[in-house]
Amino acid sequence: MDEMIQKILNIIPNSSHSESSIRAVLNRLSSFGYLPIEADSWELSFVMLSVENQIKNSCNTTSIPEGLYNVAADMTCGEFLLNRKNSGR
Repeated sequence: MDEMIQKILNIIPNSSHSESSIRAVLNRLSSFGYLPIEADSWELSFVMLSVENQIKNSCNTTSIPEGLYNVAADMTCGEFLLNRKNSGR
């Protein structure tokens, strides 16, 4: 899991996401019964950036407020799993 976190951090270096927020997303996906693999890194990074932008735009701020990190993790998981379902994977 640590390698995957590092890979995601390398893909999205200038985002509001930290190692702990990425770990929260990966753990949340695991709690839903989906075990993320390294090949998911790019797609997860894309969804994380998308969710980050949605939250920042809604809050009119330049970073995700600390109180919304759990919301961001849930939104990321929801979009990621919906994308997987819609693409038949």
